[in-house]
Parts: sequence; structure tokens; C-alpha cells
Amino acid sequence: MHFFLKAIIVITIMQILIFLFLHKKAKLEYLFVIQAIMIGYVYNLIFPAFTISDEMTHFMSGYHISNMIMGIQDERINERSDGFAIYNLHIRDIDEELFQFPSSFDVNRLGIKNYQRHKIFQKSDLMLIHAEAVGTDYQPFPMYVLMGISITISRILNLSPFMLVWLTRMVNLVIYSLIGMLIIKIIPFGKLMLYTILAMPMGLINAASASYHTLLFSITIFFVAYILRIKEVGKISRRDITVILIMLLIIPPIKGCFLFYILLLTLLPKELFSSVQKWKAFLCISIITGICTWFFYNAYIVDIEKLLSNSHGSRIITYMDAGEGIYLIDILQNPLHYLKLLIRTIVLRGFYMDRSMIQMQTDFGSFAYLLIIGLFFYNSFFNEDSYYFQNAIKDKAILLATYFFTYALMSFIAFFQWGSRQWQIIELKGSYTYQFLPLIGFAIKGNIHPDIMRRNQIALTYFILITAHFAGILNLLFVAGAV
Repeated sequence: MHFFLKAIIVITIMQILIFLFLHKKAKLEYLFVIQAIMIGYVYNLIFPAFTISDEMTHFMSGYHISNMIMGIQDERINERSDGFAIYNLHIRDIDEELFQFPSSFDVNRLGIKNYQRHKIFQKSDLMLIHAEAVGTDYQPFPMYVLMGISITISRILNLSPFMLVWLTRMVNLVIYSLIGMLIIKIIPFGKLMLYTILAMPMGLINAASASYHTLLFSITIFFVAYILRIKEVGKISRRDITVILIMLLIIPPIKGCFLFYILLLTLLPKELFSSVQKWKAFLCISIITGICTWFFYNAYIVDIEKLLSNSHGSRIITYMDAGEGIYLIDILQNPLHYLKLLIRTIVLRGFYMDRSMIQMQTDFGSFAYLLIIGLFFYNSFFNEDSYYFQNAIKDKAILLATYFFTYALMSFIAFFQWGSRQWQIIELKGSYTYQFLPLIGFAIKGNIHPDIMRRNQIALTYFILITAHFAGILNLLFVAGAV
């Protein structure tokens, strides 16, 4: 109890002192790096290994990549039609305690599901663990590759299991903070809004975990910011085109749902190009790049013929409490029913700030949630920038259409990946919808200048985030019985 409280209080005081010393000198993006790393470090301390949503699965995939780097071959037990595989994963003998879930408090009370892994047998100094991990050839670069490298470094240095997970998490946190810094730096407007989004509990908790969501969050938000930057600056270079194409090669394999982010390219006016033909060529090449990457990646990892020929369909993830599953054949035979379910979900959940989108499946309490969501809308409606932001109705429509179609595709995939026929609405975790916040924020972005100096607005944002995280963490620890 005393350790957690002392750590939180010391880090909070350090943040305040650093801000008071630097806020007149340091740029906003540097303040973000400082705050993100400090708060993320607290989350690294209070969340035991693999208690953050899906962290176990992502860590195992990273460990598998580490084995590949070190020349250790994992035995493939089974391979499913959806591109996932079951392995006997070789781990260090001392890493056994990683899978015992040491915890100073009951993680189940945090609303985070615990995972179960079973030891099969021991062989020399390696232990074989029965673990579900993404197949060797199906790792979306660079999601697990960077994690695999950090795990490999930890093993070469013979670090303890605790330090192995700690270093992996900290590498992810630093990468997230640096990409976040770049996002805030390049965008000419809406800096405080993006600051607020990137510093939300959803972002920082995942950033401080052994999860690929670190890069997924930061890369998708970077893509939105980069497109809007080009539009606002009013010119496009070859480097910009190269960056866009690289993003379209990276994003679809990570999460195919974000293929519809291609729609954001229509925000770029044809006047940016020397001719209409070049503008059309740019759009065509970008669209083809994104679609082909998405199609060939999924065609490679999924046995489509088996998936479609199976009269019972294919279910990728099975939960014990999910009820009878929805299969692809069900959707094809009764599309109207699932269309109604999709519309019902969008009406009930699609256009409001779901708590899990802000604070994950954790109990941060209403006070912290209201502070953060209020700050998000404040920095969205009010313009802290010195010039007028052009946000036409057409641009708002494109941003919201991107949100709508991405959400719809995500929901469709959820039907036959983990859907239940007992569903009244589609259950999507906040980690799937968190990336929509920039689309919502820029769609409602206003040009009302508050009667407050920009420096004071930065201070307001900084301290509200500190207060919200501090209050949320305390509530989390009290509910979990740790303090």
C-alpha cells in the first residue's frame, strides 16, 4: 500500500515541478513525452504481468519472434483455418513465474480477464508452455518484431522475468511517447485535443504493456494527423506521398478494419497537385496499395476455401460464456437480421463516448472519466490555435464517414469472429474504438477562442490529466483492495 501511494505521489509531484519549470520554455510535444512516460511508468508498476487486456497473447507472440531471432524452433501443434496456430513455446526456465500471475491484489476485480496457460513438460533448461500465439509467418510487421527484439535483448542480458516484462513494456511506452510527440509536433492545429487523446488511460495503459496496441494506436492517429497536416499546410511533397503509402502498407495487416481510413485521402484537394490527372493517379495508387495489402495479407493467412466451404462456418475465438456462435454462413443466409443488429448497435453505442474507450475495462471511477471526457470536448470545441481552422461540412462528413464505415466493418468481423447468437448489441472493446476519437474530435472541431491565454490552456490540460489519472489510479487500487 505504502509503496504504491509513495510512488504515485512522488511521480505526481515530479510532474508538477517539471511543468512549473519547463512550461514557459518547453514545447507542448516535449511536455507530452514527460507526462506520458511518468504516468505510464506508474501503470507499469501497478499492473502485474499479463493483467492488461490481451497482454498475454501479444507477449507470447513477441516471445515467439524472440525464439526465431535466437534460432530456437517452437513446435507447431495445430493450425486453424483463420491463420492462428497453437505452439509449444520454448521459454527460459526462470520465466516460469511469469505464468503464475503474481499479484498484490485481485486482478479479476479490475474487470480484466485472467488467462490460463498449462505447463506440458520440461526439457533441459527450456520449458514447453502450451500457449496460443499468432502463427510464425503471420506477424504483422513491425508490431511483434519490435517486441521480439526487446525480449531478445532481455534474454541475452539474462534479466530476471520481472525485468524482462518491465523492459518490454518500457520500450513500448517510449515508442508510443515518441510517436505521440511527433504527432503533436506535425499537426498545425488541434494539438491540445490530440494531447488529451494520446494521454488518456486507454492510450497510456496499453502503451505501458507488452501489447501491439502501442503501435496500432499511435500509427493510426499519426495517419489522421498527417493527412490533416498536408491539407492545412496546402502543399504535398514526394516525401508526403511516400509516408502515406508506407502507412497503407503497415495499417491494413495490423487491423484490416482500418482499411477505410483510405477515405481520409479525399480530404486532400486536387489543387495540391499540378494536375487533376496526378491527383487521380495518387488516389488510385493509394487505394490499390491499401486494398491489395489487406487482400493478399488475409488471403495468405486465412484458408478462405475452407472457411467458405464449411457448412458450419468458422469461429476464430470462442468464449465460454458467449453462447452459440455466429458463423459466416449465418450472415450470408440471414443478412437482414444482422444488419438490424448492426444498426441497433450503432444507435445505442456507436455515437457516444463509451467508458471503455477512455479507460479500458478498468474501474477508474466516474470522477476521472468525467474529467477526461470533459477535457476532450473542451479541447475539441475550443480552438487554442492562433489562426482560423477551416473545417467545411464536406470535411466533417468525410471524417464521420470514415468513422462509420470502419465501425461497421469492425462490427461485421466481430459477428463471426467472436459473436454470440444471444447478442442484443455487438460487444466491442474500447481498444477497438479508441482510435476513432481523433475522427470525432476533428469532426466537431470549432473555432471558438476561449477567453484564456494558450499557455494557461496548456496548464489546464496538463493538470486536469494529472488529476484524472491520480484519482483514477487511487480508485482502481481501492476497488482492487491494494490500498
